[in-house]
Amino acid sequence: MIKKNLLILLENQSDVLSRIINIFFKTGYQIKNISIYKQKKDKTLSYINIQILGKKKFIPQIIKQLYKLIDILKITILNKKKYIEREILLIKIKIKKKNIEKIKILIKKFKIKIISIYKKKYILQIVDKKSKIKKLLKIIQTIGNIIKISRSGLIAISRIKKI
Repeated sequence: MIKKNLLILLENQSDVLSRIINIFFKTGYQIKNISIYKQKKDKTLSYINIQILGKKKFIPQIIKQLYKLIDILKITILNKKKYIEREILLIKIKIKKKNIEKIKILIKKFKIKIISIYKKKYILQIVDKKSKIKKLLKIIQTIGNIIKISRSGLIAISRIKKI
């Protein structure tokens, strides 16, 4: 099983997302993450970023099936070296009084944004790679009690090409 990120440029149509998901379902691929955003220059177009998990040999088949959908304009397979990925995490935690200094150090060290503080409860925003967020969550659990977590899922963009 391999993990791949696909960036799909498509025309905004009401049922295109369900048709795309159906193609992955039929080929036995698991969608790990999906994010959709409108293109800034042309509001009739959108990008779908899909992270999938499945067998390598079916990738060409999936791409052929996707191109059969008339709304699909371009598909790019994002290579690890050719794209940057991030995830956004909002976390609400209650900090024990003895650990207030520890959380302040953690916030400064990892450039965590404080969204709100009220009576030892913090809402923090972390934007980073999935692996780094995972490590931070383990550290945060030792400092305070996690009340709630909200995650964006993976987003990705291709790197700027060198000239």
